[in-house]
Amino acid sequence: RMRLVSCLLLALCSSLVLGQEDTDDFALGFEVMVMEWVGSILDNSTESGFYTEFDSYLTTELEQSFCFDIAEECTDSEYLGCACTNAFKEQGDTCAKMPCAVYKFLYKELADILVDFLADILAEQGTMNLEQGIEILGSNVYVPLMSIFCNCTPGIYEATFQCIRNYDGDILEESGMGAMYRVIVGMLDLDSMQNIMAALLEPHCQPADGVDGENFCFDKFAKMFTTWGAMMDNTFKPFVGTKSCDAFKRVKSEFMRFGKMMDSPNMNVKKILKSYVALEKKIMCNSKCQETMAESFYGCCAQNVPRIYKEYELVDNIDRVVKKHHWTCIYGWRYGYQDGRTILQKGDQEVSSSS
Repeated sequence: RMRLVSCLLLALCSSLVLGQEDTDDFALGFEVMVMEWVGSILDNSTESGFYTEFDSYLTTELEQSFCFDIAEECTDSEYLGCACTNAFKEQGDTCAKMPCAVYKFLYKELADILVDFLADILAEQGTMNLEQGIEILGSNVYVPLMSIFCNCTPGIYEATFQCIRNYDGDILEESGMGAMYRVIVGMLDLDSMQNIMAALLEPHCQPADGVDGENFCFDKFAKMFTTWGAMMDNTFKPFVGTKSCDAFKRVKSEFMRFGKMMDSPNMNVKKILKSYVALEKKIMCNSKCQETMAESFYGCCAQNVPRIYKEYELVDNIDRVVKKHHWTCIYGWRYGYQDGRTILQKGDQEVSSSS
């Protein structure tokens, strides 16, 4: 997934800084990459549609852990763990069914969606049809998953981080990673991470009409994502002008500054976010494009986002996590392996004594 996201960003960058011939070559390379990646995980001869080993893993390993009996006491869980199972049960029946709902979506629907995605995004050789591809992913992946998650808010935040804090899946000890896991988790600011999760998920789960009901903002956002895909497509088209409101060519300088900020070895979260805001402002607030952008992106759901981010102190929480725990976590992981048992035993004792 990260390879695809990174390649989309590179695609936008290439269209802004390369000539048309080079951009066409990049589009073809992107096509090959997508075909190889998606094709490598699919197999239409299996029940799930995924390659044999993963299909077997889904059917023989994961189902029992994720589709647990809500009424029965958990005494053994290979992957989800009893701590996670109980955490979701504590949030009520709807949340308790959420892990199984996600599993069933993954097993029964995702492979077919990826096949359609592959066919539509590569409708013409050498041409990326991102609008169609994102529409498929938005309608068939993002919306169903958000529907599952939003029916479990706000309980999903507490349940998820109870899982992380107290994870006890059998696979952890069987793999010999129990002590390592507890050391790493002990280094993390899980409270800040929980607030980040809430801030990022909550805007999607707001009522689209301002009144509690069945119409959530994720439906609105899905349409926005599709429009974004269309703008990406237009960015690659040579006949679309550099000042067109329906493409990203007009934000070349802002995008390049943002890209350099992201690539900086001295990551500064607040500066990155400031650069992103400048990019968004140029996209949305250009005097000639305001009306066009407002039709696609400005509504109650979009207006809620800054309020929710401020409520959960998103910027400060991200800053704390990155500054205080990024390198600490890497250090613990690296030296936990190199030093054998010493740091693991010491860390395990410290975590145990503080709990």
